[in-house]
Amino acid sequence: VGEARGLQSTDLDVANRVIRVERQIQRAGGEDSTKGKRGRAVPVVKSLVPILEPLAARECWVFPEVTNASGYKVVWKTMRAVCAEARLPIVSPKALRHTAASVLVSAGYPLAAVQRMLGHADPRTTQRYASHLPMAWSAVLDEK
Repeated sequence: VGEARGLQSTDLDVANRVIRVERQIQRAGGEDSTKGKRGRAVPVVKSLVPILEPLAARECWVFPEVTNASGYKVVWKTMRAVCAEARLPIVSPKALRHTAASVLVSAGYPLAAVQRMLGHADPRTTQRYASHLPMAWSAVLDEK
């Protein structure tokens, strides 16, 4: 959530379909570098480009309503509403991040690429997303 709160329109490279994650906004409201202390580029799906283009054309925060200290409450309120409307259990933004990583790994994306997208300094952190996937278990079983 902190990295999303820190996104500015200048971080959006719509032409190359990339978002640069350079900073985060702490829960208390202060700006800081990312958790891994280095920025990274995150690819953007094509369907998101029309939504990002108007933001990239002006100078602004991407999520201005969550840049203040009450931002986390806004995010959670939105998550609860979206989950309720979809008749799904309430999930956290972090759970969505983990799910996205697991989906990428299960789809065969290289762990190193997923590691870079998530900003993990240690590949073992990313590897945790692969350890619970059925394909990981079958690979272990096939070796024995």
